[in-house]
Amino acid sequence: MPERPVPEKFLVAFSLAGEERELVQAVAQAVEDRLGRGQAFLDEWFEHCMAGDDADLKLQEIYARRCELAVVRVSGQYPWAAGPPAGRESAVNHLATSGCQPVRAC
Repeated sequence: MPERPVPEKFLVAFSLAGEERELVQAVAQAVEDRLGRGQAFLDEWFEHCMAGDDADLKLQEIYARRCELAVVRVSGQYPWAAGPPAGRESAVNHLATSGCQPVRAC
């Protein structure tokens, strides 16, 4: 399958903990099926754009400025005491500064 097109701004960008990948993949695929190919961001779909030493900065840019909606799947098993990784921190900051409220989903 050819690489997804890279828009200037994604409609939805997904951030997740590794153990939640299967669940988020399914949700992201359903969203992309509805919105169109390349309109949703999931890191594994755009590895060709994320390569390099500055991948964390690229993720921050996507979550902070290059998406309309950041969907952050926060795992109950995520080690928050150690601090969130750069991509997740940026996604959470984007949500907090854009007036969005967290929603608990089981």
